Amino acid sequence: MKRLQPKLVVTLAAFVAAVVTGCQTKMDQPSGFLSSYSQMTKVNDSTWRYVNKPALAACESFYIAPVQVLVNEYSGTTLTPQQKQQAAARFREVIVRSLQGHYAVVDQPGPNTGEIRAAITSAYKVGTSLGLGLEGEILNPKTRQQIAAVRTYQV
Repeated sequence: MKRLQPKLVVTLAAFVAAVVTGCQTKMDQPSGFLSSYSQMTKVNDSTWRYVNKPALAACESFYIAPVQVLVNEYSGTTLTPQQKQQAAARFREVIVRSLQGHYAVVDQPGPNTGEIRAAITSAYKVGTSLGLGLEGEILNPKTRQQIAAVRTYQV
């Protein structure tokens, strides 16, 4: 598999950008999902990110941990476990598609493998549109050190 130079767009932000596009909305407080928020820098009013380029460059493949849906309701309606499972499955599909052709997606962590953790942290109505809060990170599965992270809210 062809190895690319690490770019947040190809790895972490690509899967987030593929999930939602459009208007940006103002950022809420961090959800607590990420292992760390301390190294993140503000990109704009709705996106924060962190990338350790040398550590990310060492990743030749990626393991995608089960996507979490931390949202319990949307627009006053409680989400069912099935709805949460469907949302998680869709988010995972988008992550896999964004990596295909660039990196191998593996079933378990291993050497030179980055572990992607992702979550839908909020869902809210903006007019007639759906707004989503998304957080994701890439960890070194051996050391559990954060290699890259993104936190974004978009409509």
